[in-house]
Amino acid sequence: INAEYMGLQRMQIIPVKVDEKLKLPSLGVSPEICKQANVAMESDRHICIKEIGPDGSTFFNIIDLTQPGKLQKKPISADAAMMHPSRPYFCIRNENTIKILDIPKKEVLKEVTIPEEVKYWHWITGNILGVVGANFVYHVDITQPGAEVQQIFAKREELQACQIMQYITDSSVKWCALYGIVVAEGGVLNGYTQMYSLEMNSDQLIEGFAPSFGDFPLQEGEYKNKVFTIFAKKKAEEATTFTVLEVGEPKSGVPKFRMKQPISYPPEVAEEKPILSQLSQKYRVVFMVTKTGYLYVLDVISGSTIFRIRATDGVAVAVCLHSQPDGMLAITRKGTVLHVSIDENTIIDYIRSAKNIPSNLAIASRMATRTALKGGDTLFSEQFQECIESGDYTGAAKAAISAPNQMLRTPDTIKIFRAIKQVPGQPNPLSQYFSMIMESGKLNAFESTELVKILIQHGKKETVEDLLRKGKLECTSELGDILNSTDKDLSLPVYKESHTHDRVIQNFVETNRLSEIVPFCQKNNFSPDYLAILKRVLDSGNKGQGVEFAKMICSRKNGSYPLANISNVFNLFLEFNLPEECTTVMVEALEGNRPEEGHLQTMLFEVAIGYSAKVAEGIFQLNMFTCYDRLKIAKLCEQAQLYSIALNHYTDITDIRRVIINTHKLKKRANH
Repeated sequence: INAEYMGLQRMQIIPVKVDEKLKLPSLGVSPEICKQANVAMESDRHICIKEIGPDGSTFFNIIDLTQPGKLQKKPISADAAMMHPSRPYFCIRNENTIKILDIPKKEVLKEVTIPEEVKYWHWITGNILGVVGANFVYHVDITQPGAEVQQIFAKREELQACQIMQYITDSSVKWCALYGIVVAEGGVLNGYTQMYSLEMNSDQLIEGFAPSFGDFPLQEGEYKNKVFTIFAKKKAEEATTFTVLEVGEPKSGVPKFRMKQPISYPPEVAEEKPILSQLSQKYRVVFMVTKTGYLYVLDVISGSTIFRIRATDGVAVAVCLHSQPDGMLAITRKGTVLHVSIDENTIIDYIRSAKNIPSNLAIASRMATRTALKGGDTLFSEQFQECIESGDYTGAAKAAISAPNQMLRTPDTIKIFRAIKQVPGQPNPLSQYFSMIMESGKLNAFESTELVKILIQHGKKETVEDLLRKGKLECTSELGDILNSTDKDLSLPVYKESHTHDRVIQNFVETNRLSEIVPFCQKNNFSPDYLAILKRVLDSGNKGQGVEFAKMICSRKNGSYPLANISNVFNLFLEFNLPEECTTVMVEALEGNRPEEGHLQTMLFEVAIGYSAKVAEGIFQLNMFTCYDRLKIAKLCEQAQLYSIALNHYTDITDIRRVIINTHKLKKRANH
């Protein structure tokens, strides 16, 4: 690693990490063979380097980057070899024949012959191998065992004389970019990139270096734009221009993105040129390395150079994405494997304080918003406070909304906006704040309750309904309680959405929708205290609803079990001095004449006889129950002058004789 980088690192002012992951010479790999033609690094998992021994034999050094220091030397007679980026496949190329071997299965997965000399190859996706021939570019799809090689497009004349550095595609494999370099007269290095669209079957030649593709939002929101970046350098122009183009369909209503920004090279470096680049979708930056070993980190949106440092004294011969974290892996001609990544602890503070970076605050804000990195809290807090003090309430709202993890969307922020006096002719600052949030998202719990209070106070219930329908409010029990005092029908969906099940049930009770309680609880796997709910209903004086609800929770229909203790349900009715309602519930609940419920049948007859002999007589006539205490009920019937029923229940002759004495009363009762 270059001494300049090491010096800055010791001073702790560097926002990028350049770590020496491995020195290939320490594994016995000579720097002499670390050339672009010999090295294959398809991912951050493996490196494969071709080596020719003193006797002319060929073997390949395979380095497992997941276990640094582990090297395998495979004697293979081949022109080139490489590992698959993520699967245990080993690829071998002899002249124009390619074999893909499945290592665990020890079998040839695919074998194809390219119809011309192969100049370059690279895995463009996990399933498609891109191959660059002398005149054409081809794709080999390993998921199609019998498929032939697919010819994609013809190489431009300018690229036929080039050393091919890269062949890449976008994630949809609809856009392709073939990149090569060539040394022209006077030793000047020229770069050419041929872009090709499979859908349009057309191409474009760009004088430029180090292209890359990416998919990420260019504007606020979740819509992912397809982005192409390149370092354009025309022979007739002095400047190298960092260019970003949107190649896919833009977001609806937004023009296609296009950005150009000249690159500034160090004055002491003559004839500097970009060589390779890697786009980081997480940070929306491009890592670019030059032929003299400089590392550039550039913002994709603005084109600004965030950081530049000479990271190595050797030029990079291969780069790839390093997934953990989102960065770049590079191999230099001296055999050093470098890992380049953003320092998440310093990047935000570095950009914020770097006045030499154009649009530094905007870049820092965008990065902090996306990644919630250290330093973002200070950045947004300062922006918010500065805007409030200067009277820029729109800017303050934007800062609060953009802050990561909703760190500024708090009750304190609401309090600050509420305290601001509205300027005549200007929007209310608090209302504007809420509106700006809802343009692209929804209010959080604090904001939702505050806005609804204001709307209810001004009689705008319809606005609340509209916001709920559009999903702009966060439903909480607190919000439901605010609405419940005004409109119980409006509060119910809020309680449901916030999973405040006890409030939902309370709402059902208050609106006499008791029939919905049990289905709701079963659907949501919720087990409330049904007896407490019944008590609440009876407390309200609604006896009829209480009876119907009691029947539901005591029901055994379809093989179900009662939802509450039946005996406790009966006793609750008696506590409220409702014997008639109690017997109505008991008759239905005890249907089935179960021996284990004999004591409850006895209780049923005790209650019925106690408050109405006529009702008791009707229950006996149903002939539904036989498991009760017959002697106890016989005595109660005799006391209630239900002599015929008593006579049918007594078995002792003394009891029978005593009842027979009252046979004249039997006749009178019958006549009555």
